[in-house]
Amino acid sequence: MTSFLKKINGKIIRKKNAQIKINLKKDEEIVYVEKGFREKLLSILANPTIAYLLLMIGFYGIFFELYNPGSVIPGVIGAISILLALYALNAIDVNWLGVLLILLGILFFILELITPTFGALAISGVIALLIGSVILVDPSSPYGDIPLKVIIPVVLFSALFFMSVAYLGLKAQRKRKLTGKEGMIGLTGVAETDINPKGKVFVEGEIWNAYSDIPIKKGEEVKILSVEGLRLKVTKAHRKKD
Repeated sequence: MTSFLKKINGKIIRKKNAQIKINLKKDEEIVYVEKGFREKLLSILANPTIAYLLLMIGFYGIFFELYNPGSVIPGVIGAISILLALYALNAIDVNWLGVLLILLGILFFILELITPTFGALAISGVIALLIGSVILVDPSSPYGDIPLKVIIPVVLFSALFFMSVAYLGLKAQRKRKLTGKEGMIGLTGVAETDINPKGKVFVEGEIWNAYSDIPIKKGEEVKILSVEGLRLKVTKAHRKKD
């Protein structure tokens, strides 16, 4: 401890716009004070890497809550994480331009989900998130900086996370189309009555009102051309020759 005190004696600490010079006397008594819970918590939060991870977890939690309203737990965790992250980032005097770039990156990812641009917004999100993460903390900060071995996996995970959500959303949307009325187009059925121009058809276990531009006799196979409310437009189904 004595050698440590000798090394820091006379050093100048810069905090924001203030400069503090450490001036220790030789006969200074060393008093050991155990950290309380608040000091221990602050020492953990003052780690730039912890603050950065809390910020990203907060974004993920809030996004998941908005994407799946009513989940509650992700939203609560996200809100708490963001508050702790903002408190920590303020304590370690971060570059707020970095925070804005990270927010912009997340926004680009969300816009990619809403209006797919075949990856253009996603790439912009990766760039903004990467730059914002790199400049978030000054490397010369007394609190240390965020290592690239943390930043790169977080950026890649963020891109993968949002792209996975976009893919699942698009897949679910296509599935809804296939299982809805649009999914009936192209199916074949059997004419339950003569259709000239109106009648009934039997399709997928159900009887539907139908009409056709050409006469169709009872028992003939029909093909669905379109769905108009509760009525089907059909035509004769042409079998493929062997």
